[in-house]
Amino acid sequence: MSQEPPPTLARRPPQPPITFGSTVGAALRKSFQGSGRASRSEFWLFTLFYVVVSWGPLMIGGALDNDWITAVGFIAYLGLLIPFITAGVRRLHDTGRTGAWGLLLLTIAFFVVLVLWTEPSQPHVNRFGP
Repeated sequence: MSQEPPPTLARRPPQPPITFGSTVGAALRKSFQGSGRASRSEFWLFTLFYVVVSWGPLMIGGALDNDWITAVGFIAYLGLLIPFITAGVRRLHDTGRTGAWGLLLLTIAFFVVLVLWTEPSQPHVNRFGP
């Protein structure tokens, strides 16, 4: 009896170098695209941008009791919420999971999604793309 060798998985093509600017630009361009994948660095750099641009003015405006700065932060928060959600879905795709796992963010088990976002990328092509 001969055994067939296990099928080899197609390796993921090399990704271009990630810079802060290219990450933010890519996330904003893919704002309404829930398909595809986002690497760890791509996701976390965009998360850093999201926190600084939206939460920073909210906290500064609250500390200074300045309604104008708080309003700018709130507008940035709302404007970047959809790109952040879709980047999170693409990050889950990169780990081989569906975006439905992101619904745990609405529950007490939100920390599960945070852990999933930190997992390494699947090195091979998965059902969500290369």
